[in-house]
Amino acid sequence: MPVAPSKISMVVNGKNKTYELASGETVNVLKSPSLTSVSVELLIPSTQYGWA
Repeated sequence: MPVAPSKISMVVNGKNKTYELASGETVNVLKSPSLTSVSVELLIPSTQYGWA
């Protein structure tokens, strides 16, 4: 990449479950994560620049 990205975002999709107990408390059951989505916004110049 000729120029550092202005924005990078990641979304980790999980299959976690949340259960509510009879006492009113909540319990999270963690499972392995599924695919992660990565979005990148970047500038790719079309001409030669000194800063790129």
